[in-house]
Amino acid sequence: MEHLPNLKYVDLSFSKDLVRLPDLSRCSNLEVLNLHACSGLVEVTSLKYLSKLTFLDLKWCISLCTLPSLLHLKSLKVLSIAYCLKIIEFPEFPEQVPSSIGCLSHLSRLDLNCLTGLESLPDSIGNLKSLREFGIFDCVNLKELPENLGNLESLEKLFVNDSAIKKLPDNICNLKRLAELSVEKCVNLLGLPANLGNLESLKRLLAGGTGIKELPESICNLKNLTNLLVEKCVNLQSLPENFGNLESLVELFVNGSAIKELPDSICNLKNLVKLSVWKCVNLLGLPEKLGNLESLKRLLAGGTGMKELPVSICNLKNLTKLSVGKCVNLQSLPENFGNLESLEELGAHGTESFGNLESLDCVMASGAGIKRLPSFINRLRNLRTLNFRGCEGLIIPALTVFPFLEVVNLDGNNFEKMPDTIKKLSRLVELDLSDCKRLKYLPELPSLSILSAKNCTCLESASSLFQLYSIEAVEFGNCINLDGDECSKIVDHLLATPWRRQVAFCFPGSEVPQWIKYQNDSGSSFFLSFRQLEQMKSTYFTFCVVFDPKWQVLQGCKMDVDITLRGSSERIKLVLVKPRNM
Repeated sequence: MEHLPNLKYVDLSFSKDLVRLPDLSRCSNLEVLNLHACSGLVEVTSLKYLSKLTFLDLKWCISLCTLPSLLHLKSLKVLSIAYCLKIIEFPEFPEQVPSSIGCLSHLSRLDLNCLTGLESLPDSIGNLKSLREFGIFDCVNLKELPENLGNLESLEKLFVNDSAIKKLPDNICNLKRLAELSVEKCVNLLGLPANLGNLESLKRLLAGGTGIKELPESICNLKNLTNLLVEKCVNLQSLPENFGNLESLVELFVNGSAIKELPDSICNLKNLVKLSVWKCVNLLGLPEKLGNLESLKRLLAGGTGMKELPVSICNLKNLTKLSVGKCVNLQSLPENFGNLESLEELGAHGTESFGNLESLDCVMASGAGIKRLPSFINRLRNLRTLNFRGCEGLIIPALTVFPFLEVVNLDGNNFEKMPDTIKKLSRLVELDLSDCKRLKYLPELPSLSILSAKNCTCLESASSLFQLYSIEAVEFGNCINLDGDECSKIVDHLLATPWRRQVAFCFPGSEVPQWIKYQNDSGSSFFLSFRQLEQMKSTYFTFCVVFDPKWQVLQGCKMDVDITLRGSSERIKLVLVKPRNM
C-alpha cells in the first residue's frame, strides 16, 4: 500500500481469499485492523510500525499458523486471536504466547479462546497492568495459569472455562477489581483458593461442571456476589454454614450436585430471586424457614429426594414458578398452599390444597401418583395447560371448571372413559390421550385442532370425530381394535370437510384405499402431469402412506411431502395409514 498517513481504519473481515496482509508499514496512524474470519490468511507481517494501533482482530483466521511480533504495538488495547486453531507456535516461545506481550501496557482485552494447541502462558502476562478482560476458554490443553496472575490489578473478567487446569493460583485472590470469574467445565479443577473471599468486587462466580468437593469458607465474605452457579458439581456435598452472609446473592444454582442439605442460614438471603436444586437426588428436604426468602420468584426442586415442602413456603408472596416434578417421595403440598398468590406455573406431584391461585395458568404433574385432584382446583379460573401425563391412578374430574383450558395431556393414564363434559371446553385446542390402554370410547369432543390417541389398544370407537370440522392433526396409530369400516368413514368425512393448507391423519390399516387414483409401489417419488394448469386453483391432493409401526417408534409419526407445481403451491392433505399387525 502506498503512503496513507491519514488512514486509521482497515476492515478486511471475511476476506476468505486473502492469503497475506498487504504492506501496512506506511500507515503509521492506523488504529483499527479487523481481519476477523479471513479464513485463507496464513501470515501477518508489517505490523512493526503501527505504534498507534489500538484494535487487532484475528479471530477465526483458521489458516494462521504463527502470530506477528507484538513488541512495537504499544498502543494496543484489544487483541483477539480466538479460534485460530492452527496456532501451536509463537515467535520466541513455541506453544506459548510471546513474552513480548507483557510490553503491551495499554492492553485492556485479551481473547485467546479456543487455542487448542496452547499449553501454557508466559509469566510476562502478569505485566499487563491495564488488562480488564481475559478470555482463555476452550483451551483444552492449557493445564496451568501463571503464578503471578494476581498482578493483573485492573482485571475485571476472567474466563477459563473448558480448560485442563487443575488449580487456580493462590494469588488470584489479590484481584481486587475482579467482578466475574468463570471456570465452568474445568473437570480437573478440584478446588477453589482458600482466600477466595478476598475478591471483594466479585459479582458472578461460575463453577458448574468442575470437580470441586467443597466451597471455601471465605466465600461467605463475598458481600457483592449476585450469581453463584455450581450446577453439575457431582462431588460437591455441602455449602458453608455461613452461606447466608451472601447478602447480595440473587441466583443460586446447585442443581445436579451431591448436596444432602441446604444450610439453615440460606433463609437469610433476602435478595435471592432464583434457587435451583434440580436433580439433587441426595437432598431430602428444604430448610423450615424457606418462607423468609421474601424476594424468591423461581424455585426449581424437581428430581430431589424430599418427602414434603416446608409449611413456610406458603409465605413466598412473590413466587411465580415452583417445580417439584419427579420428586417420587413427595405426596402432598402444604395445606395453605393457596396463599401463593403470585404463582403462575406449578410442576408437582400430588396436591392437597391449591387455594385461590388466581394467577396460575399451568399445572404440570406428570408421573405423579395422585388419584384425585384437590377440591380447590376449581378455583384455578385462568388455567390454560393441564398436564397429568403418566398419573396412572388419576380419576378424571369434570373439566368445565376451567373455561380457558387450551391444552390437556392425559397421556399414559389408566381410565376407561373421559367425562362427557369435556365437550364444553370451547377453547380446547390440543388433547393428548396416547397410551391410555383401557380407554374404549371417545366422548363428544369440542372443536379441537390436534388429537392424539396413539397406542390406545382398547379403543373401539372414535365416532365423535364425525362432529369435528376444524381438526388439523389426528393420531390413532396402533389402535388395533378400532373398527376398520369406521376408520374409512371418518377419513371420508374429514376429507370432505373444508380445509386449511395442511392436515395429517394416522389410522390403523394395511393398504392404500382404492380411491387413491395414483398408487406407487416402489420408490419415494413420482410425477404427475396436468393438461390445464389453470384448473389447479380448484384442485387439492390427498397422500396416503402405509408404514411399519416399528418405524413410528423410532421416527415418530411424521412425514414430509415436497410438492412442486411449476412454482405454484396448493393445499396439501396427508393421510398416514398404519398396518395393524406387522
